[in-house]
Amino acid sequence: PTPPPPTPTHHVCRRQRQMCIRDSSKAAPQDVTTQAARVYLRRGVEAFKKKRYQEAATNLEQATQEDARDPQAWFYLAQVYAQRTSLLSRALGAAAKACELDPANPEYLKKAGELAALGGMSTRAAKYYRDALTFGGEDAEVRAALKALKK
Repeated sequence: PTPPPPTPTHHVCRRQRQMCIRDSSKAAPQDVTTQAARVYLRRGVEAFKKKRYQEAATNLEQATQEDARDPQAWFYLAQVYAQRTSLLSRALGAAAKACELDPANPEYLKKAGELAALGGMSTRAAKYYRDALTFGGEDAEVRAALKALKK
């Protein structure tokens, strides 16, 4: 997804990254990026759980920039974006990226199905839901969501 315009907290991210790099100066260069991504992910998840969505978005966006191959960062970013109806397309894009990176994760597939259904993409939602059942086993919520799509 296209990142939102820089926010007033953008300079904070740069400082946070610099602190992460300083703290891990003995690590190899790619390890520094991975460590920074983990710090941003942890901060983003903590903020999300506390319903501080702007802070969560800032940290999770940074986590996905530091390590675009981390499906968990994309999954949480999808959940943050899903808090605002105006960001539904971004939420679905982030969920789709999480599923692309970890295609057998039923939690990611279920969230992608929910978001696709909210966006009116029934066929896409049904595929995500069927994949969630395939990889996660029987799930009453997913079955109900599939049934609701057929109405």
